[in-house]
Amino acid sequence: MKHIILSVLISMAFGFTLYKMPTSELTYVRQLFHSPTSEAKVKELLGLTEEKYMSNEIMAYKAVATTMMAEYVGNPFDKYGYFSKGKKQLEAIIAKDKNIETVYLRLLVQLNSPSFLGYSSNIESDLNFFCTNFEDSNIEPEVKNLFKETLINTKKVEDYAPQLKQLKEL
Repeated sequence: MKHIILSVLISMAFGFTLYKMPTSELTYVRQLFHSPTSEAKVKELLGLTEEKYMSNEIMAYKAVATTMMAEYVGNPFDKYGYFSKGKKQLEAIIAKDKNIETVYLRLLVQLNSPSFLGYSSNIESDLNFFCTNFEDSNIEPEVKNLFKETLINTKKVEDYAPQLKQLKEL
């Protein structure tokens, strides 16, 4: 799971607080998520405002942070518990609001999860969804390109050559 964030080598300045308008909040969460990972940053993502005030995208980042907590606990049952809880939350969010950002986050979890967890059944369809909906998404171009480059630089994506080719052509 460390590779989720370590594959992104971009550190961005933090000029936003969590209590500004939703766009600023989402921008802050994206920056925090894509900066080099640490247990403190994962815990900061987990400590975001109450869910009733969050967008589905921010709740998806929080769900991914829950899966990432598995890296920071020693007990295998706790590791599995964090991973399962975050996965379940993420799946529920995607069932409600499937968009390229929530699918991107699920892809990162699936592509960076150990194979013995068996969380890989949506990789091909998610890559197809991401590529198909990339251009029409209303996400800022620089953010979409960050998502695309992060996926391209994720090692396991090489196992999906047709989709990787599509990603590189976006």
